[in-house]
Amino acid sequence: MVGRVVLAGLLGPACVLTTIGAPALPRVGWLLLGGSAGLLVAFLVPLLARGDAGTAGPEPPVGPAPAAAEPPGSSVPPPVPVAGMATEELCLAWRRSYFLLLLAADLQARRLVVERRQDFLDEIERRDRSGFLRWLADGARAGGDPAPYLTTRT
Repeated sequence: MVGRVVLAGLLGPACVLTTIGAPALPRVGWLLLGGSAGLLVAFLVPLLARGDAGTAGPEPPVGPAPAAAEPPGSSVPPPVPVAGMATEELCLAWRRSYFLLLLAADLQARRLVVERRQDFLDEIERRDRSGFLRWLADGARAGGDPAPYLTTRT
């Protein structure tokens, strides 16, 4: 399947050039060549990153990975309670958590980020309900900053 897509990506520019004519080559040629290279990279990089490009080895085990023993002292410290954060810190943590949500690798990580974001929203609403509602009414965005709408800045 990947071979067909890559082949189509390489043949596609030739078909386009045949259709629009050779005089357009100086204007369009580099663009089409770049697009083909982009397709090639887009399909080969994930294969190389996984390590299965051209290798036929045993299938990886299906199911959860065995729990690795944590070395003593390497555990992740618990997150700071939202009630102990200043409002500016809380708003910054809200904005940063949006990117953590985008980068979450699995459902468990995503769930933890969503729960933490809910804590941030609950605390912002508890501190300044009217400012929080103004932010929501103005079309609050998932990565937006509620700070300009809040009146309590502690």
